[in-house]
Amino acid sequence: MGWQPAWDSPFKEENTKTLYVLFLPLILLLVACSGHTTTAVRINLASFIPTAYASGDLQVVGTQGALYIPVQSNAPYTPNGGRLVDLGGQINALEQASIRVTANIRNTGSTLLEATIGTRVAPSSDSTNIYNAVGGDVSVGTAQVSVAPGKAAPLSLDINLPADNPVAFNLIKSGRFRVGVSLSITSGSTLHYTLTTAEIIVSGKL
Repeated sequence: MGWQPAWDSPFKEENTKTLYVLFLPLILLLVACSGHTTTAVRINLASFIPTAYASGDLQVVGTQGALYIPVQSNAPYTPNGGRLVDLGGQINALEQASIRVTANIRNTGSTLLEATIGTRVAPSSDSTNIYNAVGGDVSVGTAQVSVAPGKAAPLSLDINLPADNPVAFNLIKSGRFRVGVSLSITSGSTLHYTLTTAEIIVSGKL
């Protein structure tokens, strides 16, 4: 018999089969780990806003000078329970979230205008008013802009969680929470607004 390559010997084949069996648990473990993929879910709050309230005028009437979005019961100037968001188990381990709200503001009055936009989150059970710090609701953040009479300016709020607000992040992390946006006049008399963005983006492990 002549010389045979090592890979033709029965000994080598047996060792090769043994190695496959030894490494199989490791291969299965790696496949299982790869299943925990990071994903992101975008909640478009603007889609819940009736067209009639996505753009409009806001003025100070008595002590009222705020608009609450999403609007409930056709009462845009009345604080409400916000929008219930249920992630429905889409993300098992929430790692971060961001909230972005943008609007264009025009000062239609005759004095300097200061407008404020803010967001709040609350437990799902706080269904009556998420703007009164009762029932577990908290402010996520606010942003303000000053606009001269007859002029326009953008107003934007960008919040990154948990860095900017760990308490709010824990409410979102529960997977079922309420969220709302308010636009208010803190100084001045009247404005015209156009809401351009209102969204939450959450990301984590599947």
